[in-house]
Amino acid sequence: MAKILVIEDDPEVTENIAEILELENHTIQTASNGLIGIELLSKSNPDIIICDVTMPEKNGYEVLQYVRSNPHTFSIPFIFLTAKSEKNDYRRGMELGADDYITKPFDYADIINSINTRLEFKKKTFDFYDKQLENLRLNITTSIPHELRTPLNTILGFTQILRSGFKEMEELELQTIFDNIHDAGMRLLRLIVNYIYYTKLISNELSLSDHGNYNLTITDDMIFNLCNNIAAIYHRKNDLNVNIGVIKGKLSDEHFLKIIEELIHNGFKFSPRDTKVELTVRVFENKLMIEVSNFGRGMSQSEIQSIGAFQQFNRKEFEQQGLGLGLAIVKKITEIYNGNFVIESEPEQFTKVKINFPVK
Repeated sequence: MAKILVIEDDPEVTENIAEILELENHTIQTASNGLIGIELLSKSNPDIIICDVTMPEKNGYEVLQYVRSNPHTFSIPFIFLTAKSEKNDYRRGMELGADDYITKPFDYADIINSINTRLEFKKKTFDFYDKQLENLRLNITTSIPHELRTPLNTILGFTQILRSGFKEMEELELQTIFDNIHDAGMRLLRLIVNYIYYTKLISNELSLSDHGNYNLTITDDMIFNLCNNIAAIYHRKNDLNVNIGVIKGKLSDEHFLKIIEELIHNGFKFSPRDTKVELTVRVFENKLMIEVSNFGRGMSQSEIQSIGAFQQFNRKEFEQQGLGLGLAIVKKITEIYNGNFVIESEPEQFTKVKINFPVK
């Protein structure tokens, strides 16, 4: 069933544990001290580690530190098996990342139960992330081709019309075609820009250390112009409310405007015409507050918890532009500056995104 590494310097205890676990159909590897155990870990990848604390060469705590610091082994369940039963010993093991702590003398049923519990938890965890990964693959394979093809089809379709007979067209008709080509090109450009921007964020190319310590120099007009330009894209200038108070904070102008840009786009994208999209920027209790509200589809709690890159919800039911990168970009920027990111939402009612950053 599972491959188990037993690290124990008492040969009798090792033999007994191995016999019991082999009867449970597990495959057993053994090591007589911590150093040998670490050497075995570098060659194989067990499903569970059972380890004594007091051993020659390297003790159990040192083995655990190695396991948790190694990217190839850090997630392996780790069970301490020891005669030490002091509270401080138990606490130290748990602080280092042990999953269980069984004291000698022990009942072998305790070991078997502990192993089964860890294996079940590990399986559920892997199943959960496998499902998340499969959803991500599905979102990428469905959204990227669609988002590239749709504006390209618009551009190619209208250019074909122009090639076929632009000389016979009225000026107004030509202007409409040019506007459609331009809008499709801007949609494609925004898609590519956000994709590159997000990849730079997650690869730390746009980290705080790269930008240095900034003080915002944004003006009210810069925010109003940005928001009005976005509202014009959706033909909803009358639906926009912008409330600007004091603006100050330790983040770059670029990141600040990117947050506003993505939140306003999302506000219009996921709400119907003739409903308000509202932006408020202010300083309150030594924090720079950014809040954007819309009164559209809303989100469930499970959707809020699942926000991430290439994550879109109910795509089959609703036409959606983009790759689901907007909120992922905003979250990542917020993390860079140790800010706070909260979404309040009710399905079919409203969504409010609230972000704050320390002013100092």
